[in-house]
Amino acid sequence: MLNKKFLLVYLLLFVSEGLLANKIDAEYVDRFGVPEVNVCKTKFDDKVNYSACLDTVHTSKVRELEIWQKNIVFKLQEVAEINGRRDAITLFKSTSKEFEQFKNKNCKWQYLSMLPDASIAANMSKECHIYMTIQRTNELKQLSQFEFF
Repeated sequence: MLNKKFLLVYLLLFVSEGLLANKIDAEYVDRFGVPEVNVCKTKFDDKVNYSACLDTVHTSKVRELEIWQKNIVFKLQEVAEINGRRDAITLFKSTSKEFEQFKNKNCKWQYLSMLPDASIAANMSKECHIYMTIQRTNELKQLSQFEFF
């Protein structure tokens, strides 16, 4: 009798934990409101294809970020030609590297917090990378509107 109760409680906890993990995963995506991620979420029910879709979105967003980083460097190079100072370029490149390190660490702790379910953890980390890449891109878009000289 005790074993049956234990088994029933364990089964209920296992099922509720799985439902909770899916709820957390869905809230995470909705909280960030990234249309491409939501398309992946809607299009793919299985975690493997959803993960592959997130990889595609991430690659696209990283390319966009790189374009805006190059745009800022180009503007800073124009300024350096006028004033002869290249320290802003050096500092911007350093900041970009530090942002990547911060993004990786920020998304890694979120990954670790979702373990032992590695597939949900991996997808949550990928969503985090996508969101933070979009945030940085938007910041650089705004900055590129300024004239630096």
